[in-house]
Amino acid sequence: MDQKDKLRYAHKDYHAFCLVFLGIGFFLTVGLWLPEPHRVETSVPLAIILGICLFSSSCCYGLSWLANVKLQRLNNE
Repeated sequence: MDQKDKLRYAHKDYHAFCLVFLGIGFFLTVGLWLPEPHRVETSVPLAIILGICLFSSSCCYGLSWLANVKLQRLNNE
């Protein structure tokens, strides 16, 4: 497996992890909007989990972007 393949797979994997973390954050956020019997209680741990999901998603998106930039540089050479 050469460098281009590694970067291509890294880009796809990081993008997939970004979507997973966004999905988890969205699922928990929707739980806050549900009607009263099904609503998720607002608490500090929930806010921390949502913050971690947002931070992780942002990091994965950044890594995906970096892998894509490096892949484009290799293709231009």
